[in-house]
Amino acid sequence: MLLQEVVVAESKFFLKSEWGPASDDWPAVSFSKKSVGRRMRGMYNPSHDFVIYVGTTNPINTPDVAHRSRLLSLVSMDLRAEYLTRDLIPPESWTWSQKEHGDRWMYAFAITRAWTLDDLPTVYDYAPRAYRQLGNPANFGGFVQLDSQEGEAIQILSITEVLLKKQAAAIKVDARARFLDAPKELKQEVYRWAALIDPRVIPSDSASTRWNPHREANPRTETMEMLFKKWETQKGFCGLCQRPIPMPAAPGLLQPSPDRIDSTKADYRTENVHITHLGCNYAKNKYSVDAFEDWLEVVSGGLAREGV
Repeated sequence: MLLQEVVVAESKFFLKSEWGPASDDWPAVSFSKKSVGRRMRGMYNPSHDFVIYVGTTNPINTPDVAHRSRLLSLVSMDLRAEYLTRDLIPPESWTWSQKEHGDRWMYAFAITRAWTLDDLPTVYDYAPRAYRQLGNPANFGGFVQLDSQEGEAIQILSITEVLLKKQAAAIKVDARARFLDAPKELKQEVYRWAALIDPRVIPSDSASTRWNPHREANPRTETMEMLFKKWETQKGFCGLCQRPIPMPAAPGLLQPSPDRIDSTKADYRTENVHITHLGCNYAKNKYSVDAFEDWLEVVSGGLAREGV
């Protein structure tokens, strides 16, 4: 695959010095100063911009001689949140870094995708001007944007995608990014589902509420993420009848609805929630999934006999 196959006309490229290619040992774009992260937020567009890792000439910062002054990786990163590096990389990598380099590279953005540049081309053949700028003290530990000519030159390079093993925090970032990038209609529905759950919890301390006073649910943001994950896991199928749920949502009984799998349990947490048709939710009511399936078998059989 050529690099030009993963970019668009608006893509910008930012050179960053690194000790080696992006890997499972360090699946994050790290930096030592928060100001570096603030600057990148003002320049980098996560939807179509990229960071290019390049090895330094310093044997301490780039120990493998085969990586020095070489273009190593192409990565895309999510700037929606800034993390402590230790939350995005394996514990043993952080322990090693602290021992060898102290408190450098404390902060990080999560990598969303990564590619290795095949044959590790020398930076001097493709981005010499940006590389020289990295040596400017003002750019130490930061990023330097390639000019249009260098940005054009690198697009003929061959790349291979690397599927990184991510830590829990980064996996959550990926899920949140999928939700934020989901179609508007689906996001509106997820918000509506969360709103259906939360009011049943908010008045739980009120003696006058008709809702179960012991019912619990996650906070709104967590609830939305949980419900979106349920939709992804179910692939848009009803958790009760196993038939597709229309999206954009259809009005009436076919619209999606969050349902407690076990209605005898008060909570709406992950293990006790699925997304169903509103009509299926009504039909199940306070009964078990098994009881609903028995009912569905009778109704479906009756319809089949009538040729529907």
